[in-house]
Parts: sequence; C-alpha cells; structure tokens
Amino acid sequence: MKRLGWLALILASISICGCASYFKRKECEKLNWFDYGQSVAMRGDRLDADVKLNECRKVEADINEQQLDVGFKSGMQKYCDPANGYQMGRNGDPFVRDLCEGAPNMRSILNQNQKGITEYCQASNGMQAGASGHKYRNVCTPEQEKGFLPPYRKGRKKYLAAVITDKEQLIREKDDRIRSLSVEQQGLSMQAQQALMERNMIDNQKAQYMGRTDANSVSMASMLDGRWNTANSRYTTYQSQVDTKRVEIDSNRKEQENLRSEISAMRTESAQLEDQ
Repeated sequence: MKRLGWLALILASISICGCASYFKRKECEKLNWFDYGQSVAMRGDRLDADVKLNECRKVEADINEQQLDVGFKSGMQKYCDPANGYQMGRNGDPFVRDLCEGAPNMRSILNQNQKGITEYCQASNGMQAGASGHKYRNVCTPEQEKGFLPPYRKGRKKYLAAVITDKEQLIREKDDRIRSLSVEQQGLSMQAQQALMERNMIDNQKAQYMGRTDANSVSMASMLDGRWNTANSRYTTYQSQVDTKRVEIDSNRKEQENLRSEISAMRTESAQLEDQ
C-alpha cells in the first residue's frame, strides 16, 4: 500500500510538471521572436545568457531561431549606435561595451556614452533622477557622487513615498473588492445549497416510484427526473460561480501580499537613504 501511495505522489508530481511545461511552452510560442531577440540586444545581453529564452528551450518550445537571430542583430545595430550610447549614459544606465566589441565606431560610442553620463551625474540632475524612479546604478565617479547623490536621495525618497501611497490605495481598493466578492460568494453559496436541498428532496420522492411499472408511476418518475436535472443544473452552475469567486478572492489577497512586500522593501530603502 505504501509503495502505491508513493507511486501516486510521483505520478501526480509528473502530471503537475508536465502541465507547467505545457503552459510555459504555449507562453513561449506566443512570442514574436524578432522583437524578443531585438529586446535582448537592447538590454545589452547575449542570447545564450537570457533566462526566458533558456526556459523556452528547456520546454522544447517552437522557436523561430532565424527570426530570433535577425532580431538580435538588429538590436545590436541599434545598441551599438553613438546616439544610444549617449542616451544610456544620460539615463544613468551602464553600457555593455563587450556587445559592441569590434564596432568601427566604438570610440564615438564610448565618447557619447561618457558625455551622457557626465550630464546625468550633474548635481543639478540629482533630484530629477531620483524622482524618476530609476535606481542609481553606480555610473558616476566618486567626485561626481559628492554633488549628485544628496539631491538624488531626496528625489528618490519623494518617489518612494508617492509609490507607497499609491500601493496602499491599491490595497484598500482590493479590500473593498474582496468584501464585495465575499458577499456575492455567500449569496451564490446559499443558492447552491437551496438547489442541492431541492435535488435531495427530489431524490427522496423518486425513491417512492423505483421499481414500479404502472403508467402513473412511470409518468411521475419521468417528471421528477426532469425536475432533478433542472435542480442539479442550477446547483452545478451556482457552485461553479462560488468557486470562481473564491479564486478571484484568493488572487486579490495574493496581490495584496505582494503589494505589502513591495511597500516593506520600499520603506526599508527609504530608511537607508535617510541614514546615508
């Protein structure tokens, strides 16, 4: 018996894994592979290091390798452009020069990138950079940081406070939604129970006519069958709606948990900024 129990668990595990792989494969196969390859390059990453792409390959998704490669090369061309180098520096994003190694205009790319970084690291840009929500990624020199970081931290704190307020409002809205769903679920559950009681009552009535072959009994049994089917259909419908509401309630609660975790992390970061 124990061996059978372990076998059942193993089979269930395989089934769950298989189901997860199926949905991951379907998710992967919806991707536009040209766009995805381009986006990987524009992040400054390599295809063989991309987590999502490796997951898609692991589940044996149908990947258009040609479009992926063409998209990646197109992204590289855009990434390794002096204008992009400047914009990345101006946004405070590190530039991955390895991706552009061998590019004939490499000196121009690096010069423009440095120009963008110099503008980003100005003390006058610190407040705006912090308030943008874009985290500082250590692109400024220690000397530049002396002027840049104090206003950046002030801007960052304002940004975090605003986002925390928005997320707290979302939590309250989800509280309202959960209460509304719970009321709906309770009403549907009562209707489901009423339909179930009616079905059980019809079962008891049908028992009186079991085995009888006279015309009246056959007619009554047929009528009760129809009423039973109607009651059962109502019960099944209401119970399905109850289950749907339960899933939605659980989903909202999970979202609340995620929001609270995000708020906690932001408050921790804000406190650390205060200490710096």
